[in-house]
Amino acid sequence: MKKLLMAILALVMLTGCSNKNDESTIMAPIKELYCLYDQDGRILNENLFKSYIECDFGYLVTNEENQVGLISLNGEDIIPFGEYKTLTAVSNMFCATKDVEATKPVGTDGFIYENLYILNSKGDIIYSASEETGIKISG
Repeated sequence: MKKLLMAILALVMLTGCSNKNDESTIMAPIKELYCLYDQDGRILNENLFKSYIECDFGYLVTNEENQVGLISLNGEDIIPFGEYKTLTAVSNMFCATKDVEATKPVGTDGFIYENLYILNSKGDIIYSASEETGIKISG
């Protein structure tokens, strides 16, 4: 009986107890644009994208009007197109600007004091540059 229990325990440890169903997605080209598909070939987002950058939890995408946005791996909009003019992935966060102008550090300290937003993976603003709050982007 002990040998049977040990065999079952070893089998459970080797195979794991998880019932996780991993889904894979892929950006596939359609002529000169891209579309998001799942592993069964179903379209997950009706939009076509001019370019994309894959992140841990989604895709930074650019539409045909050169607007940037963020979609989840399931194709759901996290940050809609047109909300920000620029969007850049930095680790598990995003740097965004609302104006087309390049954001430049002010003064010698290297901090940015306007037009810069730090967003989390859900698209929520967690930090915003202002006269009182400078943001320095590094490494």
